[in-house]
Amino acid sequence: MLKPINGCGGYFVSKTGEVVSFKRKSPRILKTAESNCGYEIITLVTNNGTRKTFYVHRLVASAYIGEIPQGMAVNHKDGNKFNNCVDNLEIVTYSENNLHAHAAGLKPNMIGERNGGSKLTEEKAAELINDIINGMRNRDLGEKYGLHPQYVSLIRHKRRWKHLWQRAERATTSESVHSSEWKRRGAQRGA
Repeated sequence: MLKPINGCGGYFVSKTGEVVSFKRKSPRILKTAESNCGYEIITLVTNNGTRKTFYVHRLVASAYIGEIPQGMAVNHKDGNKFNNCVDNLEIVTYSENNLHAHAAGLKPNMIGERNGGSKLTEEKAAELINDIINGMRNRDLGEKYGLHPQYVSLIRHKRRWKHLWQRAERATTSESVHSSEWKRRGAQRGA
């Protein structure tokens, strides 16, 4: 069973995510591509003649589940972004979609220097935390590391680089590991 794609006359989508064109004499299944986020996408010609790229899972959900309200996402229940079967799709909030991705291990926590917003390397952050422990002021730390003092304050109050703070606190409470050694270990692990 095929259902028409809204806004794109002559194109239909199946329950399994195949997009079919009836724009020529005989129907044909169109090829899809993979987006840079790992989703299956397809480019179609809209009713006004412009080319537009669509996520296949959203086309299936719109056709078989119903209109996707603004601010909602289409979740792949099994976590496979290429399994666009209607039975594998559900409409959820973006928050629910992110929770599902984290729970399924599809979206690992991007901590430390793996975080795109990171201003420091693991090694420099460990040095900065060591300087905090040794009593340096935020303004001096900001100058030393090229950071705004408010960002240093976030680190001081453990709102940034929490995993390094936990390691530092374990190291300073352990008699067998010196604070300079936790810094070296953190840089070696890259965690």
